[in-house]
Amino acid sequence: MNDASHPADAPSAKPLPITRMFAKTCYGFFIAGCFLPPLLLIALTLNLLRRGHAKGTWLESHFRRQLNAFLLTLAMLALVVLALVSLSGSAYLLGAMVGAGALTSQSAEAFILLPIAAVLLPVVFFLVRMASGLSALNRNEAI
Repeated sequence: MNDASHPADAPSAKPLPITRMFAKTCYGFFIAGCFLPPLLLIALTLNLLRRGHAKGTWLESHFRRQLNAFLLTLAMLALVVLALVSLSGSAYLLGAMVGAGALTSQSAEAFILLPIAAVLLPVVFFLVRMASGLSALNRNEAI
């Protein structure tokens, strides 16, 4: 690990190898948690318990990135759910429009795919953030 790979304002303290291992483990649990949600709680707990050990090292940015990405994704999902709940009455309207011939069944299918895409977008954002962070960690770089 050379100092040229770190930003000028990055902390210079050397982290313990176990702290790096915990950062990597957290990334793994966060990524796996997208497919098995209870693992997100394990990842969040590990992150919160071990982030103090990374204070003053280049690994601090990784623990911060994990937590920030998780909270931002949670906020985005909450907004999507709120929007979908507020639009839930439109399903009846959509059915009436299809029944009246105003919409074709293909248009109705497109409207059904929109909520699915709206829920998947924050998850994809989260996966990209975790994968890019893990990649930087493997290169021993601060984020």
